[in-house]
Amino acid sequence: MNVNVWQDGGMDEQSPIREIGSVEELRALADPVRLAILSALDARVPGGELPVLSVKELAARLGESQTKLYRHVRQLEAAGLIEVAATRLVSGIQESRYRARQRDLRLSDALFRRHSDESEAAVRSVFDTFLTGAFAAGRREDWPAAGPGRPVLAASEMRVTPEAAERIRARLEEAGREIGAAEPGEVTISAVIGFYRAPD
Repeated sequence: MNVNVWQDGGMDEQSPIREIGSVEELRALADPVRLAILSALDARVPGGELPVLSVKELAARLGESQTKLYRHVRQLEAAGLIEVAATRLVSGIQESRYRARQRDLRLSDALFRRHSDESEAAVRSVFDTFLTGAFAAGRREDWPAAGPGRPVLAASEMRVTPEAAERIRARLEEAGREIGAAEPGEVTISAVIGFYRAPD
């Protein structure tokens, strides 16, 4: 699941991006459990089809209880971020199976400005999810110190020329496009890309 906060024109217009334009959608994103559900329902699989999973299957995949997930699934469905893709009878009880309604999300620039508190909560949830996963991976014995699997995390604030700032922004945007267009496979990656020009 890619959650983007781009200025207008910041992403390839051909990308299948859904713009988050309501406070209800923002609030639905502002929770790490709901982001994990969206990511599970947007896992890239060979053939390009979106996964269709029941709450029971989501619970097994995420290591959460079904009872806890039902409320979150209902909130995502009410916000229009996921939908019922199929139903089936299991031991005489109808079971719903869900899928994401999009691959990528972008926060509306106008919504970001008008509802900054809700927007901040949604973006913080994205960062919290990334950091939780990074620290969990870092505690493992097989965390690579070198080689292609080595993690990268950089944070910088410096003064550069306007031309250098634009080159850096363009390269980061290209990295975001490459991640979004990557072919499905067996390696799971997590990435957060951020850039902004601070006011002078």
